[in-house]
Amino acid sequence: MPQPSAPRRSPGRPPRISREEVIGTARRIVTEEGVDRLTMRRLAAEIGSTPMALYHHVRNKEELLVLLLDDYAARALRRPEPPADPRERVVAAAAAIHEALAACPWIVEVLTADDLMSVSALWFVEQIVDGLVVCGLSPSGPCTVIARSGTTPRERSWSGRRRPGGARTATA
Repeated sequence: MPQPSAPRRSPGRPPRISREEVIGTARRIVTEEGVDRLTMRRLAAEIGSTPMALYHHVRNKEELLVLLLDDYAARALRRPEPPADPRERVVAAAAAIHEALAACPWIVEVLTADDLMSVSALWFVEQIVDGLVVCGLSPSGPCTVIARSGTTPRERSWSGRRRPGGARTATA
């Protein structure tokens, strides 16, 4: 029985790529070599495409990093059943966050380097905020607790956005 021939490609035209292939290859690069080694040019070269072809699947590197965060959350994060006691709820959510960050160190690098957040991870933060409010903190209190629990003078401000070049601006 004759074998089907390989699909013909037009000269100069890059092969078709999928969003899943882009995310999978980006995940491999950041896992094996770190976030700083992930560039759109490098990613395109690894896939065997052009950098411009990637922009059909992601707007920019920031969106790609958020997609990587969502991908990790979908594959690895398990939402524990929240305990009824609010203090235990805070501890359980904080422990789940700690386990996730310890298992995948590049996530810490992404979260502390820029103002990126995965929507998939917000459930854990919401459990902490809810538990702290039920324990008696004012609605603004949990934000202060969370901000103080994970920031040092060298880490990012919770109230600023980066400008091109790394400078920060205040946000409302």
